[in-house]
Amino acid sequence: MQVRIPSEQHQVMIEAVENHMPEVIVIDEIGTEQEAMAARVEGTVVLEIIVDERGVVPDARVVRSIPLLDQSALEAVKQWRFTPTVVDGQALPVIVQVEMTFTLK
Repeated sequence: MQVRIPSEQHQVMIEAVENHMPEVIVIDEIGTEQEAMAARVEGTVVLEIIVDERGVVPDARVVRSIPLLDQSALEAVKQWRFTPTVVDGQALPVIVQVEMTFTLK
């Protein structure tokens, strides 16, 4: 999407994407590392993910870590599927922050 004043391009894109955030349509089960389960570790891992034009997560990084749970969170989120973010009829990649909470049963 282009705007008449190039210096405003970034802000217009941010506003457009904020109004069209992707929604999760498939969530895979989260496996928990055996070591984390044995240590009885619980908590929330925060990830920053890229959702591409197809609703796939090609990349993710840990923003708030629980070391024994990070790998499980990264593996799980890459299996999720989202509705694509569409702005002016064009699917766009977006960066989204997600929280994954691990609890013991």
